[in-house]
Amino acid sequence: MALKVKQLGEESTDRIREMLAETKDKHFKHKMSIATGEGVNPHEAREMRLDVARLKTILHAIQLVSERVGVDEASARAILEANSWDIRRAVAAAKAAPGALSPDGSPAVTAAGPAAEAQNG
Repeated sequence: MALKVKQLGEESTDRIREMLAETKDKHFKHKMSIATGEGVNPHEAREMRLDVARLKTILHAIQLVSERVGVDEASARAILEANSWDIRRAVAAAKAAPGALSPDGSPAVTAAGPAAEAQNG
């Protein structure tokens, strides 16, 4: 199957959790098939193991950013996507510009330019 991180970034968090459960179950069944001597490809077990690791990594990154920045999962995903899924950079960017994202995870609209200066004037 060989999941790609870029593809996983587009999936919802709930869907990633479902994919993790499905992949774990498939991996277990595949290991049992190998143990019983059925004609299956033993190298597929490695790919499934790596897929499980990728899924867990994505979920853990979302959880870490969510906890460290104090935002919900949707906002954490938006922060991670904006920072190429680099956890350290995402946390640093979110802490450096706390108003960069609104509570719902969308970019906050800030007034800037001559019109804003005239208003604040």
